[in-house]
Amino acid sequence: MRITQCPKLYASCIVLTLLILMFSTIPTLAQEKKVLIIGIDGLMPEAVELPEMSNINSLYRDGDGFLTYGYTEDLTFSGPSWSSILHGVHRDRHGVDSNQYHGHDFSDYPHVLKRLKAHNPDLYTAAFVTWSLLQNNFSQPDGTPVGVDQLVYHARQEDGDEKVTEDLVELLETGDPGAVFYYQNDIDGAGHGYGFSIDVPEYREQLQVTDARVGRVLVALGNRQQVVDGQEEWLIILVTDHGGVGTGHSGNLYRQRFIPLIVSKVSVNRQGTLDTPPSSLIRSRNVYVTRTVLSFMGVPEAEFSELDGHNMMVLSEINIPETGYGTNLLFNGDGEFDRGFADRQLDQAITGWRDQEHTGHKDGYHSMTLIQTPPEVRHIGSDGSIHEVHSSNLFTGGRKGVSSRMTQLLDLSDLQDDIDSRHVNFLFSGYLGGTGSSEARMEASVTFLDENGDVIDSGVLETVSREDWEGETVLIYRETEGFVSPGTRSALIELHAIGVSEIEEGIKALADQLSFKLIRNDRQ
Repeated sequence: MRITQCPKLYASCIVLTLLILMFSTIPTLAQEKKVLIIGIDGLMPEAVELPEMSNINSLYRDGDGFLTYGYTEDLTFSGPSWSSILHGVHRDRHGVDSNQYHGHDFSDYPHVLKRLKAHNPDLYTAAFVTWSLLQNNFSQPDGTPVGVDQLVYHARQEDGDEKVTEDLVELLETGDPGAVFYYQNDIDGAGHGYGFSIDVPEYREQLQVTDARVGRVLVALGNRQQVVDGQEEWLIILVTDHGGVGTGHSGNLYRQRFIPLIVSKVSVNRQGTLDTPPSSLIRSRNVYVTRTVLSFMGVPEAEFSELDGHNMMVLSEINIPETGYGTNLLFNGDGEFDRGFADRQLDQAITGWRDQEHTGHKDGYHSMTLIQTPPEVRHIGSDGSIHEVHSSNLFTGGRKGVSSRMTQLLDLSDLQDDIDSRHVNFLFSGYLGGTGSSEARMEASVTFLDENGDVIDSGVLETVSREDWEGETVLIYRETEGFVSPGTRSALIELHAIGVSEIEEGIKALADQLSFKLIRNDRQ
């Protein structure tokens, strides 16, 4: 029926159409994007899920957000870690390797608030800190603040955490902030004084005090009229700089580097959610914070393409290999997901692999790392032919010790019927090698496990020795294949770099292009 043939219906349709248009546009109205980075020094990963942490818990339990876990820098001092958080690059780029900030110069890699200010000069930026040296991240070498409209410092020893909380609450209630860094230091103080553990009463008590302060900030933010009216959309990222062992955190141990991260949104417009955390294979990094913030705030990728890391808000969308036939089931088997370093002096923890969990107990530096592929490297086939392999990074041993390893556990239970019917074979392969006169070697193995984690079978790649690379930088293709035994429910892939002497600087064994594939056979 044509509307023009019914005047009354025509008028009703006009009204209905206007109402539909009005209400359909409300969720898509452009909101002003803003960001709050909450930095809590010395926060242990298990602390964030405690009942005492109700306000912090609310960021991912009651709203639009998720809790994930990852790693901080390999030098677990506050200076290097906060510099990676705020500048978005690892320490080989920002140059901070201690708490003293000697000779620091962030001109090539400005802090995240300065980048936001450069993109939008009208954006009001502020930083509230209670560790005096943290001001270096927001200042020029001469101490002049840069990139912040408001840089507030109160000494922790003089009730600084409480004072900066009051200052931020006032700004949220009376001002128009666009990007804020808010720092709390007392939990770290409790860790140094009594121990970095939720089993330590003094540490746990301080968790509750700090959580209450964070709660006051969140209430002030949520009560902003612009938030209530739907004019503002806030991204909140909560991050810490390190964990701890005993009363210290200087080292590279798993308990010193493993940290929690929370990503959350505050907005009346809930289009698109943040309730899906990354896969457990995709451990986040504190260095991801800057890239995540810049992406959310609409800064073009071209303006920060040189930064390290990834956007945490899209990590859940990364394709993890699904259990099946004919495809490499290893995630990051080529090491290309992360940036490799110029040498073995840095360890960023390799995404997709259990790396830090295997660090030694002496000093913790027994872990794998990535180096950039040297231009002189040669990939050689098992028949001696040269292979054209386009590789940016290589797996290698760490800078200390004589042993480092990493593992990846593959769940094969989806194929258990085929496996138990003896219809599944495997092909495990990779390039192994080394460089120069080093005696270090790389070992790669697969161990097949039953549902209880007990060993059923195993396979290894033939080791490559110094005689094979003859003083050059060479990787030689190795593979092994076989039958997946009935009862197998998972496969543990291990890469093990073995040195020969503490005297040699770094374990110079190499590996690349690791692959584990399943092949269905139809034999009866």
